[in-house]
Amino acid sequence: MTEIKFSEQGPKPKLPLIGWVCTYTPEEIIYAAGFHPFRLNENNPSTKLADTYLHHNLCPYVRIYLDMGLRMEEKQLKGIVIVNSCDALRSLYHIWRKYVSSCSFVHFINLPRITSPLAVDYFKQEIQKLIIALESHIGRKIKESDIAEAIDIYNKSRDLMRELYELRKSEHLGLKGTSVFKILQASQRMFKRFLIKSLKNLLKR
Repeated sequence: MTEIKFSEQGPKPKLPLIGWVCTYTPEEIIYAAGFHPFRLNENNPSTKLADTYLHHNLCPYVRIYLDMGLRMEEKQLKGIVIVNSCDALRSLYHIWRKYVSSCSFVHFINLPRITSPLAVDYFKQEIQKLIIALESHIGRKIKESDIAEAIDIYNKSRDLMRELYELRKSEHLGLKGTSVFKILQASQRMFKRFLIKSLKNLLKR
């Protein structure tokens, strides 16, 4: 197994942050609106403050998210996009709107529960609602060219991550799962252009 070093330390995004908590979140739309999509997670999470708002039996991940919002350790965090992937996250949306006053943008995305052409159309409408909400928030239209650019950037980062995953299949050049996991975590928080550059250096491209 090959051990590698990969740090999410890089140029701090000058863009304000919008947090996300579920991989169904269309990050490209957030990026096209002029924000840096930022996965809410912590290496040493706490629920101490959130436990005064939510029951202890509720999902610990949701309580960690709320705790981060209440403590506002990410000072640039200007909003959050929450996806209806479970009951606990739906509760988080209502609690966040009520108690995390420092975030001016809070948006909820519904998910289809089946796979069908109608479900695809339904999710398309949900993405359009996000676009409209962001446009209202920033006071301008989001250009189609900005969305296209964001899609291109994110697809490049995904392609490079796939190359990284393929390395784990090699008998002589496999990567430790812990290394890949750390890179995956960093990729969800890093500025995407810096991520692409870092992955290319790592993959010797």
